[in-house]
Amino acid sequence: MKFHLVIKFLNLKILSYDEKRGIIKLVPRFKEDLWTLYQVIEKDDLVSGFSHRVIKTVGGNRVEKTKVKVWLTLKVLSKFLDLESNMLKLDGIVMECPEDLEGTKGHRHSLVIQPGNKYLIRKRQWLNYQLKQLYASRHPSVPLIVIAMDREEATLALIETSGFSHIQRIHSEISSKRYASENSEQLLFFLSSIVKAMKQIEPTREYYIVIVGPGFIKNKLATYLQSKYPDLWKRVIYLGFATSGTISGIKETLRSGVLRNVQKKLRIIEENVIIQDFLIKIAKNHLATYGYDNVKYAIEMRAVQKLLITDDFLANIGDEERREVENIFQMVEENGGEIIIINSKEEPGKILKGFGGIAAILRFNIGGPGGT
Repeated sequence: MKFHLVIKFLNLKILSYDEKRGIIKLVPRFKEDLWTLYQVIEKDDLVSGFSHRVIKTVGGNRVEKTKVKVWLTLKVLSKFLDLESNMLKLDGIVMECPEDLEGTKGHRHSLVIQPGNKYLIRKRQWLNYQLKQLYASRHPSVPLIVIAMDREEATLALIETSGFSHIQRIHSEISSKRYASENSEQLLFFLSSIVKAMKQIEPTREYYIVIVGPGFIKNKLATYLQSKYPDLWKRVIYLGFATSGTISGIKETLRSGVLRNVQKKLRIIEENVIIQDFLIKIAKNHLATYGYDNVKYAIEMRAVQKLLITDDFLANIGDEERREVENIFQMVEENGGEIIIINSKEEPGKILKGFGGIAAILRFNIGGPGGT
């Protein structure tokens, strides 16, 4: 049985993007989203959201203080991320606020970004790599085949970046008595039917597999793949619990933290592949370079295919250097290059930090100061 189902991912929700005005309206949902926003929000950006402001009122000889909830816009001067407290704190100058809030506009204030609330972010110009960071946090970066299974049935869903799933359902004829047998005909037929369905919906590009369900039936599929289909088994990135093998089991898995954990694993895998490619090119054919000056030279020569930079690189430089870096980022994108932000807390990022936190994979060997 085949049909289509729209899956609503519970990750960062982008409500709208006004490209002409440079405004993105969004709702962060998890602390991972706060990390994404921490990387995207920069000094002098305008961020709007609800905040609390203390209002003083004078009555006779008494001064009363009242905390009110207001929608205001802050010009960002600094930022602080506290994942333990699940918040991103922005400090800056109030640029817009209700007219009746005397002594607020033009003064310092802090805006706390927390999951579940709506915010507007305005930039003079959104660079492509920044938009990619936001949109990449919404969906899996590579396709996933999610299999929910129990003793009675299995449901398979192909999850792609569009958020759509192509679903197949397979009914089992396993009896309770025969279920105990590892090699019962009914069990083997059920498992082979799942594999057949996987092959029917598998995408043409690289993908991974998630297997969930109650009890031990999912482990039987895992053992079956290990022994009969090692190429499929190596694609299994998660094996865990779901309450059923129905569509509800698929939805439950996507709503839970499983998808976020899988996305994190996939991102680390992707970053590791990129860094290994960089290391090979450094060692063998000189189609890579590293260090700010060398990378800048390569960008000016229009030789950069992929610019690799750790997520904390910009945080460690001054305002003037930041503007220069943003200019070369724009040059990379204008020349058809790709900017890839590497997580500095994982192993690929630690390797890149050893090369100065910035490197490039090149289209051609440039020699000179850009060579290695």
